[in-house]
Amino acid sequence: MIYDKSNIKNIKNFFESEIFINSNRLKERFISSNFPEFYSFILKYYSGDSFLEKIFSFYKGHHKCYCGNNTKFIDFKNGYLEYCGYICSSNSDKTRNKYKESCIEKYGVDNVSKSDVIKGLKSNTNISRYGVSTFLQSKSVKDLIVKRYGVDNVFKLDRVKEKIEETNIRKYGNKCSLLSPEIIKKTKKTNMEKYGVDHFSKTIEWSLLIDRSNKSVYLKKLNLSYDYLFISKDSNLNRIKHITCGEDFQIQSQLIRLRNNNNSELCTVCNKISSYKESELFNFIKSVTNYDIEKYRDNKYEIDIYIPSLKLGFEFNGLYWHSELFKHQKYHKNKSDYFEKMGIRIVHIWEDDWLHRESIIKSVIMSILNVYGDVIYARNCQFVKLSDKDVRHFLDENHLQGWCVSKYRFGLKHKDKLVSIMTFGKKRFNGKDMSNNLELIRYSNITNVRIIGGFSKLFKNSLNNLVFDKIITYSDSSIFTGDVYVKNGFKLIGNTDPGYQYIIGKNRKNRFSYTKQKLIKMGYDKNKTEREIMFDKEFFRIYDCGNLKFEFTIF
Repeated sequence: MIYDKSNIKNIKNFFESEIFINSNRLKERFISSNFPEFYSFILKYYSGDSFLEKIFSFYKGHHKCYCGNNTKFIDFKNGYLEYCGYICSSNSDKTRNKYKESCIEKYGVDNVSKSDVIKGLKSNTNISRYGVSTFLQSKSVKDLIVKRYGVDNVFKLDRVKEKIEETNIRKYGNKCSLLSPEIIKKTKKTNMEKYGVDHFSKTIEWSLLIDRSNKSVYLKKLNLSYDYLFISKDSNLNRIKHITCGEDFQIQSQLIRLRNNNNSELCTVCNKISSYKESELFNFIKSVTNYDIEKYRDNKYEIDIYIPSLKLGFEFNGLYWHSELFKHQKYHKNKSDYFEKMGIRIVHIWEDDWLHRESIIKSVIMSILNVYGDVIYARNCQFVKLSDKDVRHFLDENHLQGWCVSKYRFGLKHKDKLVSIMTFGKKRFNGKDMSNNLELIRYSNITNVRIIGGFSKLFKNSLNNLVFDKIITYSDSSIFTGDVYVKNGFKLIGNTDPGYQYIIGKNRKNRFSYTKQKLIKMGYDKNKTEREIMFDKEFFRIYDCGNLKFEFTIF
């Protein structure tokens, strides 16, 4: 017989034969003398404090406590203890369930601390000993805790916090028990029974509580000085009046704390959040147009750079100040939507585009202002099919998002120079879509050049080279209106929610590079969410305005 793990089934059959029916034959001396090959196999592949434990590990496996620690081996008949010690035994689900059954049988509740009788006994004992209903209220006990642990409450200790997190992860699969689906379901059920709604925040009582909080506890946390008057709060935005300058302004709670810590002026009118990069944008727009430019401000929002005659505004979005630390998820979209209702178009210029793609973003701004360095007519251009190499270089030089994988690539050449491209491919972000639908992935002209009729000629000629049921495409609402698609037969079918990217250094990085699965492969804690991992690394999210979604069909 071959004695290795590849022949384990035959070895176990041999072990179960009549040779080992008598337990006396399990002794090490007997097996080493009569079955030396089997003896060597056991020593080589199985561990244990005794030879008998090695035999048991081979035959029935090595048992571990649910915490992962080894348990004590008893004998071949009884095997291992179920738990590694008293703590694991008392904390196990089996022991806890047995305890709950006993409590329900004796006291009618699943824990003795819930019994009114026990509560009364505890309270009377504490009053007689410490003069208070709970011993933690006693000054002598508080002083002892501070002396022993350095804090006035043991729950402030890091080791206690870590232990609570470990217990919650083991029991509920999350650091916080309140995030457990089981607890959430139970909470909703209780709230429905008590208040008729699934969450207390939906009750009238909660609304009244918040109003009182805004005027008391919340104001204390804001720590406003005497020359500031709190007006209202919407989400994380506080509306405050600066008595000195007479202006009211909106400011995030985090920024209030930051400015207070730095002893800087709180008022965003007197101490505006701006940068020299915003000034650069202002100066550039002023240099390429003769329109009057001003600052726009109403009761809700302001526009960094506003051209009244065009009803056009430009916002310079610094990555840090416009991240999730200071702006909520729908801030940029809400701002654009707000001004759109007033007939004002808002163009968002992101800091990393201005820093790293300056020539491209300047070209985009000039096209929005209808200012061009050169004009080419599409009728003077030649339609061509392109290689991926040609497309890659062109997009990296002329498109804000750069190159992207595509299956079909077409372009326009003027005097043998590539001046415009359009790429197509299978629909992205659509799972396993087996339909014959395509996505128009990229459209781009060479910078600082207007190609009259360029999109129309490219698109019509591309259709002759494609087989499809329908074509979809997306337009970034932060910058573009998507009018060119509507003019060429596309139909607007919806708006996507604001998407996010991560701020890494001075750039926005695609969120798909930092999914939880990829972060776990990098060695990060699998018990944390994607957002928790990235937040710990101080890589914050920044949200755009979403996308306009268009669809083209022949019929």
